[in-house]
Amino acid sequence: MRKIAILLIPLLLLGACSKPDTNPELKDPIYQDIVTQMGVTEKSITEMEKKLETHRGELKKVVPQSGQIKYVEKRIWETQRTLDQLKQQQKYWIIRKDQRRDLVRKKSLEAFHAGEKWSDPGEYEAYLTEKRLRLAKIDWDSKERREIFLREAGIAAKDGQKAAPAASSGH
Repeated sequence: MRKIAILLIPLLLLGACSKPDTNPELKDPIYQDIVTQMGVTEKSITEMEKKLETHRGELKKVVPQSGQIKYVEKRIWETQRTLDQLKQQQKYWIIRKDQRRDLVRKKSLEAFHAGEKWSDPGEYEAYLTEKRLRLAKIDWDSKERREIFLREAGIAAKDGQKAAPAASSGH
């Protein structure tokens, strides 16, 4: 009986101790999304590098004085520009990931010392809204915007005809 008590007391003490989470960022949905975005960017970089190599191979095969060299050089230049942008994006994601990791660790530790559990669902919703706006289409097509407006106003054209003007109020 005494031996059981001697074994049981240290187990209870070990189980009763609470320690802060060493990697709280792994539970953070914003951090996880940033890591995912970084992975997508890295895959795009490898694809662009392969594409650049194929274009450079095409440049070596171009027949002299055929006019093809302009088009191949243009493709190489555009691919190189896209690759440079993707590398900049990769650096951005690395910095953003490190900043988020540090923030989550700091907030988690503060919450642990206060005896609370750290999570902020409003912050994740704000992040998703910001992400949706960042990825939204930037170009505005005036014809498309006009069609959407007319459709929502209930005066949309039917069968490819021009939209009829709205009925006047009698003035």
